[in-house]
Amino acid sequence: MNYLYSTFHIRHSIFYIPIILLFLFLAPSVSAAISFQETIVDSGTLTDPWGKGVGDLDGDGDKDLIIGAYSGGGLVWYQNPTWTKRQISSGTFSTDVESSDMDNDGDLDVIAVTGSGTSLYRNNGSGTGWTSSVVANRVMHDIELADFNRDGKMDFVTRNQGGDGNRGYLYLQGSNLVFSEQSRSDLSAGEGLLVKDLDADADPDIILDQIWLENNGGALSTWPKHAYVNSWHTETFIAACDMNLDGRQDIILSPSESAGGMHRISYFRSPIDPKSTGWTEIIVDANAETVHHFVGCADFDRDGDMDIASAEMQQGTDPDEVNLYENQGNNTAFTKVVISSGGSHSMRIVDTDGDGDPDLFGANWSGTQPVKLWLNNSSAPKLTLDSWTYINADNSRANQKFGLNAKDITGDGYFDIVSGQYFYKNPGSTMTGTWSRTAFPQTNLDALLTLDVDGDSYGDVIAMNGNGQVYWLEAANTLGSSWTQTLIGSLGTADEGISSQGYLSAQLKSGGRPEIIINVPGKLAFFEIPTNPAAGNWPQTTITSVITSEPEGVAAGDIDKDGDMDVASVVNGTQVAWWSNTEIGGGTWTQHNLGTLPSIYGDRFGLADFDGDGDLDLAATVANGSANGVYWFRSPTNPTSSWTRTTLLSGSTNPAVDTMNSMDVADMDSDGDPDIVTAEHRGNQRLFILENSGTATFTVHTISTGIENHLGARVFDLDSDKDLDIIGIAWDSYQNLHVWRNNAISGSVLPTPTSTSTPKPGDANGDGKVDFIDYAIWRLHFGQTTANGATDGDFNNSNYVDFVDYAIWRLNFGT
Repeated sequence: MNYLYSTFHIRHSIFYIPIILLFLFLAPSVSAAISFQETIVDSGTLTDPWGKGVGDLDGDGDKDLIIGAYSGGGLVWYQNPTWTKRQISSGTFSTDVESSDMDNDGDLDVIAVTGSGTSLYRNNGSGTGWTSSVVANRVMHDIELADFNRDGKMDFVTRNQGGDGNRGYLYLQGSNLVFSEQSRSDLSAGEGLLVKDLDADADPDIILDQIWLENNGGALSTWPKHAYVNSWHTETFIAACDMNLDGRQDIILSPSESAGGMHRISYFRSPIDPKSTGWTEIIVDANAETVHHFVGCADFDRDGDMDIASAEMQQGTDPDEVNLYENQGNNTAFTKVVISSGGSHSMRIVDTDGDGDPDLFGANWSGTQPVKLWLNNSSAPKLTLDSWTYINADNSRANQKFGLNAKDITGDGYFDIVSGQYFYKNPGSTMTGTWSRTAFPQTNLDALLTLDVDGDSYGDVIAMNGNGQVYWLEAANTLGSSWTQTLIGSLGTADEGISSQGYLSAQLKSGGRPEIIINVPGKLAFFEIPTNPAAGNWPQTTITSVITSEPEGVAAGDIDKDGDMDVASVVNGTQVAWWSNTEIGGGTWTQHNLGTLPSIYGDRFGLADFDGDGDLDLAATVANGSANGVYWFRSPTNPTSSWTRTTLLSGSTNPAVDTMNSMDVADMDSDGDPDIVTAEHRGNQRLFILENSGTATFTVHTISTGIENHLGARVFDLDSDKDLDIIGIAWDSYQNLHVWRNNAISGSVLPTPTSTSTPKPGDANGDGKVDFIDYAIWRLHFGQTTANGATDGDFNNSNYVDFVDYAIWRLNFGT
């Protein structure tokens, strides 16, 4: 909820670029697209309502509101939807309240900062009875919860404010809800604390006002400090989210203390390596009074990008505004929208009415104050699912393949496609132009996955051949026109002598980059990306060896809610199972059978909360059997017991379907719930979207007929227009690569493609510079015949690398 300070000396200055946005008006008006309804939850029964929290305390599936009052009223919660006030405890409560299942009994408990320390209130299961215990005796201002040591038990970190803010305290949970304290005293005076996994290594880090502390698994005092800004206001409220949708957490700061001062609200864009000094400051509001004791981020207007909310405390210069900064789509320009002129303090962003858009909850801190809820009425209209343009991206593919994926390989804002032995460059604009094709180094390779392996600007692909060997392919330039390969290991076999029909990447282990999961006969396994991936021989772990025949699709998600990613698939045709991850609690991967499909062969699988009850359910398809179709399994409270199967499509439904070898799960209509995209391999060869109502009842939309999909129907936003497009490949008609462009959002401003012209003369690696790296490439290939042109140092395209090419390099060196 806030942050900490650092007194350490930064040896090198932090390079950041403040971008001042000229969007703030003297009298901002509410945009027609944004509408909030202010609701009084409690008209004034609490005095000094300092602490705010949210959580489903009664276990009914919706979010309740929690308030801790400092001077009168105690700790209470308001039951959604009637907002009946219920007492947790009497006493004095300070500025922060959090909820989590602290005792692992299946319900949410409450932990609150009190006037004398920190107390835990254990829930009896319905929110009507509570057992309290003091878990820390230090007076604090902020508290954040996380499983810092990944042992399956919730811990917490705290920090005070002002001069006492120079210390941070970490409390690790042991047995019997006893917490051991760690501390460090090298933090600057001030306030603010937030917990997020900034380095994407699956453990929680701590964010402060100018630095963040990297969780290294050791004592708090040993956590490395990394600066993301040179200097900032010392009393700060912090939020974090992926503002520019690049997969990395950005940091948002507002000045929280004291009245009369002026500073700014900014977000700091994370570089590829968040431990580096390359953070970029984007100024959101250049004239913010230093009373913004709340800042947060969410997609409030449901347009696909992240907006920012803030609130001024009551002691500020009137009017005390609650504001929304509406992202204009480029993540650097925001329009200020005033939601309220009554102010608020330590607000929470929460969807209280379950309509898929974020609401705001809060109260002013001093005196007898009403508790308010601002209901968001500005949900973007649901996107249509019935407006598509079919594009045949390739009709001359050489072989039957299983691999299909997409990512922006070239950095131009458009997703490119990898499939089989080919890389396809997105033509941009309407995507109806030529998808230029580049072959990978081996014709028998099958490109399965795209992910960032080594943190550089060149695209990475994971591919597999028919012998079970797995390769890391890396683009030799930013254009993706040439690729290198590194053997990372072997699985010993391949499905159908091609590759794998079940593959994905997921963060199975804490630390490092995501793992690579591949399913082949007799082995469901994953590779870890090592520190030096170019050395090859990546660590490999077998999850299970029981899938001896028909190894099909794989899904990953935290099924048992223990903080790590589990894996689900099918065992030998019909038995659907999931394997609990050993990252939390240790041991071996354990198989849990969740149910059976009505016939062979279980094919595609996807995990999502289809019924909106807060746990992961499973969608599955059946292909090439007697009960082809689409099914979903509802997760029970205890996911290790049997799940309930429901038929969505089959040979006897309307529409009746044939063999279903393709499926993906995504929110296709932007209404906040997961839909299912699926397609037929045989029969009428239709592509369907199953539109979810939010409670796992589905409406079928037919997108196309007569176009085969086999391991297709994959979903990506290829053109960055904020609706999801679909790509597909086939088995019988393997020559084709399919693209369905979604036209639900029309008139969107598409990114301008980066030029794909040949690199400048003398630039062998395509990085836009002519330097000694290019000389080394020329020297390596000197005297050789080549058809690769500049990428091998043949700068005059003579098909021979000689001193003429050296002269071209020398002439352009340093440009």
